[in-house]
Amino acid sequence: MEKFTFTYKVSGQLYSSTDLVNSRVYTYEYDSLGRLMDVENSFDSLGRASGSVYLLPGKTMNYGITYKEGRFTGIFPA
Repeated sequence: MEKFTFTYKVSGQLYSSTDLVNSRVYTYEYDSLGRLMDVENSFDSLGRASGSVYLLPGKTMNYGITYKEGRFTGIFPA
């Protein structure tokens, strides 16, 4: 049984990987030069994505993810 699946951008860059065992999706971002940014994801007690930290040279971007009544409602700068 496969444990991960992968999707790629037209450019050939990895776009996402899905952990089929734990039902988690990881997405990947690139800077303007096509370099993979360091991405750290966090999850809440229900296993849902709760935030991401993107580390670029000289810059850190933090995002939180909100839910209401179990449904995704948005992403916001944290």
